[in-house]
Amino acid sequence: MLYGFKIRILLNLHHSTFKQANCSMSTSLSAQFLTVAVIALQRQLYHQRGLNLNPDLLNPNSWLKPSYDFIIVGGGTAGSILASRLSACPNQYSVLLLEAGGPVSVITDIVPLNYRMDTAWNYRTVPQRYSALGIADRRINYPRGRILGGSSSTNYAMYIRGNRRGFDEYEQRFGASGWNYENFLKYFIISENNTDPEVVRANPGFHGTGNML
Repeated sequence: MLYGFKIRILLNLHHSTFKQANCSMSTSLSAQFLTVAVIALQRQLYHQRGLNLNPDLLNPNSWLKPSYDFIIVGGGTAGSILASRLSACPNQYSVLLLEAGGPVSVITDIVPLNYRMDTAWNYRTVPQRYSALGIADRRINYPRGRILGGSSSTNYAMYIRGNRRGFDEYEQRFGASGWNYENFLKYFIISENNTDPEVVRANPGFHGTGNML
């Protein structure tokens, strides 16, 4: 009888602990969902504020000119920054930035949703010989951003400058004078807004802060 009594006590304690853990888990998940909802609302208000400040953006007939000094095709990371740089001096240049996709929104800020059909070009690779063995046709999805900001708006906030040797090869192999990595590095730095102080301190002369990218 005493042994059975001990088992009942242990079972009751286990059930009580499980209920407490389950309650704690529900509270934790609720807090997480609430946090995500608040962040999503803040981001949507941020995006909407941009449209409210420039309502004519949605009506090209009200601002489109017959000619421009510069027409930039593609409003991706590079195109957007180039347009911003060229238009930084008022009344010096007229700049038109063309982008096939629409503006960013709270949906593009949410990682699982930002590769929707209408925000990416939905490219696929050619059939692979040594990879994608688990895919029927061995073709890998290769989505590229079809949205303002380009792939930087849909690639999980990853930022990649490119391989140093690739830039050097432009100059050395293809004769593109001035396209070497050292020349490009200064433009990467003055465009970057790296918000991780440890990374900036650990890599002096390699990262920028307070800029647009």
